[in-house]
Amino acid sequence: MATNPDFLIEVLVSAGQILWKYLKTRSKAKQESEVETKPNTVDTIKLTDRFIGGILGDKLISALEEYKRSGDISRFNEIKKETNLQDIILVVEVARKITMDIQIMQGKPPHYIVSFTKQLEPKAITLVALFTHKIITLINALHQAPTIHLYMAVPTTLAFQLGQLAGIGKYKIQLYQYYEGEYKQIPQLKRKT
Repeated sequence: MATNPDFLIEVLVSAGQILWKYLKTRSKAKQESEVETKPNTVDTIKLTDRFIGGILGDKLISALEEYKRSGDISRFNEIKKETNLQDIILVVEVARKITMDIQIMQGKPPHYIVSFTKQLEPKAITLVALFTHKIITLINALHQAPTIHLYMAVPTTLAFQLGQLAGIGKYKIQLYQYYEGEYKQIPQLKRKT
């Protein structure tokens, strides 16, 4: 399956629109006069950059911004060459950073990080789950269905919603649980046919 940069931008813009709603829920100004306009595509991509990191996450956002600005796909193609990986490390952290723990355990920085540094209001949990699912969709498309090694420090409700969105067998996701000072691999569930 060839990856089209326009598809990745579409997924990222969709993720950015979810972030826009998330930030709106955090806004303390709930007045009628508040500006209700959605950001444009370039602004939406920049918005996602605030919540996505990692050695490939940062490069991908920059490459997609460049592609959207100029139509130049050379940086995007460089990332695709770099990313011929079958195993991707994705860290999702909410209110508690775990990236350094994962980096120490794996001996290398994570490929992608989804990070929300503040505690989530209950109405924001679904938006963060939807955003994270969009990022998993993007990773799956770009890397052509890799195994995603998913490390999370998130509220239980967010983890459950993310599980609902990902579904059994839809993506190759390997989960880990922190136990006795380190992250342990959890056996995968398989859907019976």
